[in-house]
Amino acid sequence: MVPASAGFGVAELQLDIDDAEHERRRAAGLGVATGYGFGGLNVLMALPHGLPVPLATLTDRQRAYIREAPAGICTVTDGQVVRHVTRPCRVRLATPNAPKAARPPAPCRNSA
Repeated sequence: MVPASAGFGVAELQLDIDDAEHERRRAAGLGVATGYGFGGLNVLMALPHGLPVPLATLTDRQRAYIREAPAGICTVTDGQVVRHVTRPCRVRLATPNAPKAARPPAPCRNSA
């Protein structure tokens, strides 16, 4: 269950867990891979997973992230970066449970 916020209801999520990614992160000592002061992994998620990309083709923001990224996120070798981190789970189904909507007022009936 995902907690409600800002007056919205809750949702039940069915997840596909990537056990291999969880084990890879544990072995790298990474754990939760979010943030690191650069707005999260969305900075690198545009890069292909597991394939080398020339550093010269990246944006300044991506290169700055790579310089500060902890072990297990990516590696840089011979002027190329390889993104290792991937999503640890995917949402298969989300079932929202919203609060019931207020009943609309009954239509006016003219008795005349």
